[in-house]
Amino acid sequence: MPRSKEDFKEITLKRKNTILETALRLFSLYGYDTISIDQITKESKCSHGLFYHYFNSKQDLLDQLLKTVIHYWNKEIEQIDLTQNPLFALKDLNVFVTNYLKDDVKTYILYLFLTFHLQKNIPVPKIKNKEKFKNNRPFAKLFEIINKGQELGVFVEGDPLDYIRIYFSALQGLAYSRIHLGAKKFKPVNIDALTNIFLKKEEYHV
Repeated sequence: MPRSKEDFKEITLKRKNTILETALRLFSLYGYDTISIDQITKESKCSHGLFYHYFNSKQDLLDQLLKTVIHYWNKEIEQIDLTQNPLFALKDLNVFVTNYLKDDVKTYILYLFLTFHLQKNIPVPKIKNKEKFKNNRPFAKLFEIINKGQELGVFVEGDPLDYIRIYFSALQGLAYSRIHLGAKKFKPVNIDALTNIFLKKEEYHV
């Protein structure tokens, strides 16, 4: 039976997504600078011609990858209500990041974001509305939550940046473990354990 235009469109989208997901995995694990187009095409089992049909260059691939990822990231993280009690807002943020660890692709997204500052010679991504992206990063969300919680006396006192570094180091380790152990062997993290990083002792197990 001849294939319809819809069939070809679906195949085309699937091939492009395969390249994007392969690049996401390789960039996350080995760094943008060390990965070549040859490696991406080999891992995604596509030709150079097909690669250049969808992307003008490796940087164009990165730009399209981040554009797609950031779109869905913003859509999901905007659901966190920062006007609520900071303890509940923190738990919602923890639910958000731990849910990412349940999905293979989202785990790589989380790991890429958490290690982006460690990437060497990575070009500045072309992001529309960079201010919105900065405000929707977990770092920005968490900083706002901690400040509010400290003002209310719910969270421990001290420099919020110190606790944020500890928190993201924990998430980075969890994401790394999830990637290398796989979904079956990885033990889901207890959300309360992440929340307790910030709580005063008398607030534990709330």
